Amino acid sequence: MPPDAEPRSKHTPADQEYLDSLSARQLMDFRNYLFSPTYIALNAAKFLDYEWVDVGELRKYLQHTAAVPAPAPVKTEAIPPFVTPGPTGVVKAEPVGSSVSAEIKLHALNEGGREVFELLSDSEPEDTADSDLEVIATLRHVSRSSSAAPLTDPDHFADDDEAATSSFNLADADHFTDNYDSDVDQPFTGSGDTMLTDDDASDLEESDTVWQDDGKSFLRTGKLRVTQKLTVERVEYRVGPAVIYPIHRTRTAIVVDLANATYRDPGTNQLYTLNTIIMNADNDSWEWLGGSRKTVQVVFTHGKKPIECQRIRYKCKAPRNAIIAAQQETRRREGNTQEERVAIFMTNIRGAKCLAVNSLGNKCPGGPVLKAKREGSSRGHQYFVGCSGWTPKFKQGHRIHNIPDNVDENLLANALAGRPLSDDRTKDTPPCSGLIHPHTGLRKKTCPHAHIVNGMQVQGRIQNYPCDAVRTIFVPTDPSIFKVLIVHNTTGHNHPMPTLTKVSFSHKETYRQCIEANGVLGASVAKIDNAPSTSQLLKGKTPAAHAAPLHNKRVKQDLLHAAKLEKYPNGLGVDAILPMFHEELTKPLPERYIHSHITTKKGEIIIVTFVPYLLKLLDDPGVTSFDGDATYKGIEGKLNEWELSIFAKVVQRAASLLRAYINGASADFFEDLFDELQRVKLMVTGKPIALKRFVRGGNLLVTNVDMDGAQALGLCRSVMKYNDPEYSGIANDTPPEEIASEFIKLCWRHGKEPIHDFKSLVSAEQYARIQDVFYIDSTESLEEFSSFIYGLGHKKISDWWRHKEMHAWIIPCLVKSQSRIPADVWDSTPSTTNTNEAQHHWTNSLTGIKLTPVEALESRRKVDQNVAREIQMSMQTGILSNSNNELAHRMARNGQRQSAAARRARESREAGDISKELQRQIDDSVATTKRLKEQLKAAKGPSVDVYERRARVQSDESDNLSTTAVLTVTPTQSEAPSMPADWVQPSVDSTFGSTFGFDVDFDSFLASLGSADTSLSFFAQDTYMAQSSSYDPTLDPTIFGFPGGDFNALMPASSGIPVADPFGEFMTMYGSSGVFPDATASDFDGTVNLVSGAPCGNQLPSLPPPPPESPPAPSPPAEHRPESKPRRVRKEVDEANIITSTRSRAPTVRKRLGDGEISERPQKKAKSN
Repeated sequence: MPPDAEPRSKHTPADQEYLDSLSARQLMDFRNYLFSPTYIALNAAKFLDYEWVDVGELRKYLQHTAAVPAPAPVKTEAIPPFVTPGPTGVVKAEPVGSSVSAEIKLHALNEGGREVFELLSDSEPEDTADSDLEVIATLRHVSRSSSAAPLTDPDHFADDDEAATSSFNLADADHFTDNYDSDVDQPFTGSGDTMLTDDDASDLEESDTVWQDDGKSFLRTGKLRVTQKLTVERVEYRVGPAVIYPIHRTRTAIVVDLANATYRDPGTNQLYTLNTIIMNADNDSWEWLGGSRKTVQVVFTHGKKPIECQRIRYKCKAPRNAIIAAQQETRRREGNTQEERVAIFMTNIRGAKCLAVNSLGNKCPGGPVLKAKREGSSRGHQYFVGCSGWTPKFKQGHRIHNIPDNVDENLLANALAGRPLSDDRTKDTPPCSGLIHPHTGLRKKTCPHAHIVNGMQVQGRIQNYPCDAVRTIFVPTDPSIFKVLIVHNTTGHNHPMPTLTKVSFSHKETYRQCIEANGVLGASVAKIDNAPSTSQLLKGKTPAAHAAPLHNKRVKQDLLHAAKLEKYPNGLGVDAILPMFHEELTKPLPERYIHSHITTKKGEIIIVTFVPYLLKLLDDPGVTSFDGDATYKGIEGKLNEWELSIFAKVVQRAASLLRAYINGASADFFEDLFDELQRVKLMVTGKPIALKRFVRGGNLLVTNVDMDGAQALGLCRSVMKYNDPEYSGIANDTPPEEIASEFIKLCWRHGKEPIHDFKSLVSAEQYARIQDVFYIDSTESLEEFSSFIYGLGHKKISDWWRHKEMHAWIIPCLVKSQSRIPADVWDSTPSTTNTNEAQHHWTNSLTGIKLTPVEALESRRKVDQNVAREIQMSMQTGILSNSNNELAHRMARNGQRQSAAARRARESREAGDISKELQRQIDDSVATTKRLKEQLKAAKGPSVDVYERRARVQSDESDNLSTTAVLTVTPTQSEAPSMPADWVQPSVDSTFGSTFGFDVDFDSFLASLGSADTSLSFFAQDTYMAQSSSYDPTLDPTIFGFPGGDFNALMPASSGIPVADPFGEFMTMYGSSGVFPDATASDFDGTVNLVSGAPCGNQLPSLPPPPPESPPAPSPPAEHRPESKPRRVRKEVDEANIITSTRSRAPTVRKRLGDGEISERPQKKAKSN
């Protein structure tokens, strides 16, 4: 619609005349009757005219209200004040009752069929009192708030022949009427703006009943005979339906005022019955026990006349539920073991029946079985779950399940075979808890949780326990009375209270208001929930925080979908656009938005939409090019959006002039598309798409398209249909491939996209040359470039260039020097489709993406109309939407972007050079280190592996003396180091042990050896060799004459100290792995010497002998280890093994002389001097 077009009224002239005949007060009362004060305040602009009025509903409303009988005289005697529970808000006291007429005097007149109220002064005669009562009867039902409030429903008027009643407010408890003759209770506010009827409220008190919503109830104690056969002890009054109705221990009747809970069926627009409203809000589930057409007289209030009611009975359907906390605990522990995960998976696959159907139409009777994967093991499993009904002749449509990664297929095989999952009974699952509401229709008969009993996976069955609770609802037969009376039997529920998940009419109406405030175009549940209008309607809360049932996303989706269908009854798909197009044809041409809806011969769809004012900009002399491209994000389904965009220099802004919704992509289809665009352009503006190269007086010099060949060739075919050969000099039968270079420029940005993939294949210089393909300035340069490309030898690059050469029109449309477009025209027009791409993004940001076709079209209609208004305003006022968007500004910004890009490229290149240099230095350092290591290895002799350990000399179990032992291991494949004979074989005499400071009698010790050779080397008797599994056979410890070579067993107690077994201790102190885990027996096949260190300066104290009863510790056999190199190498240590005491601090031995003397180090001697 053009910006200056006047909106048309939806009312007929007759309806408009009828509305003009009514008073503003009547229309305001009708507005207040339909809408809440909150909605009126939020949508004040809606009520500035009469477009919101439904004339049919207005007539019904006025007929209904006009039937109210004249009120009886209003009593003015004093009434005891009503005591309200708790503090009440401070409100301005206002007169009610007869005091109204004392302050305001009105006189009703009928002038020309219209009711007119005349304001009288105090001096007017009193004979107008009769007409004042009519006005008072009307004013009495108007809210006393400062803003307009809903008119009280007609049910608040007296039923039968009783007089009309007045109202009072609990917040203004000192004033209310006491029409005792009326059978209908008088309204009073129980909470907020809701009303409860009770004209005799002096004995009411606030009830202690705990309601599960925000409602309150007021109690009157005392027996009340509701019917002839039913008597209750108490009566509670509340406003509005409750989410749960408690069953009191004392027989109690609950009177519910539903005056403000009038809801209509969306399908029939009829009011719901009162019992339907009660049952809809109740979260307990009840089964209807039937009703009778007979009526019963029911007393709602003490001392009042009975009201004729229909009696309806219900029985509780016993929800299949359990305590919520127990269910939450079941969810916490579920799936924590392998067995439970298998049980859950078994539940899923057994519940999914095979859907295969054979050639005879019979369903597959097969069940789940394990089948081996054809390709072998994958994702940790060798099997999958297939169908036992699969056969080579019947193999289509069978159900297949992949085994999840966290499911053990061995346990699954047991479960499928009927075997226990585990013999461990602790793996059994405890009894679970479920929460299943009966409103599911009892469709859920099995438990969804995993169950393992006696190791077997079993399927849990839902148990239902009948409930004996019975409810009776008395509903007045008079449609003007909006209250019901509810009585339960004395038997309470035998089950916990269900969760409050039921979405009542009130909840749905609240969310519908949120949808209406936001609008349905492009709306989603998330957008509605987070819309600013929703936050304002719900006082800063989200729908879920406002009402717990609105946390259910599925419910909100259904409400939103229903709102969309209500606005668009033909649906939201592509089929619904055709009726919209037919409706558009009834509008004047400047107001149309959908201008074309055609189907091609191949069944493809073309829908053209635009605002006529915008399309005329295509003929503006400042517009010399346009972009055409398709976008795929905006619409879900098979339809895509094709957009025609320009940059309007006259207002210095981009604009999308036309949108087409298409589902084809061939050259023939695009030819049909551009033919249709030419037709509608000629129809709306009287001019075709004026390309200057082909028609006289044209202003369009070039067209920018992407690399889509079908679009470019289809455009060429269509353009030639409007070609003027005499003007253009081009024959109409010229092939489109030759026509393209006359006016088409392919987008450079799209042309560079495949080049980016070549960066890792070539050098930086080669990559830069490939990118300069668009700047080739001659045919010779083009040939050189072609030779360069093929000379690179990369198939991917060669295929890219071969594709360009294969289509003769691509290179002329990409390269300026090869195009037929004049150079000055080429330079003055864009070389990219960036304008179009930017418009795609801008539109999607305003409307959203993945919309249905109808939503996409309507949302873009709004965007295009707004753009038309803005451009028209700029044309009229000269105010641009962006004052910094002149050509100089754009050029400056482009220069800044290019400079920034060049700077980033330079910094990146410099950082790359530094990185390469550092990597080169690292490589050189590694190579140098490797070379030096090889030189060092070549310069060294045969290696000797040395191990250092701590040996202990044991005196008893509590005292240990530690020494350092250096063990030199000579592998068998290496030559043993040569030693002086007199050093390797020292003789053992009585002075040998004196170097240690031990009092050892070696003479006695040697004498005790019996037949042993006293000249035998002491090292041959070392228990170290006795413990080794690779000792020299000549050094067998049995030659010593005692088993195991244990010196302690043979040494007399008077010797003073036992000899420790260092090697046995050494081999056992580190456990079974040993200290040399990589050593083998062959590594120890040489001579192993354990030699004492230099004489100690300070002798160690003598140790007491061991207790006699202490048996010698047996030496464990040495463990045989595989051959490997020892871990630690100490080449600077002499080949001889050295033992030094850690407490004597002996100097290091540097050299041993042949006579056994040890020379000190030079620096030690210098220090001593």
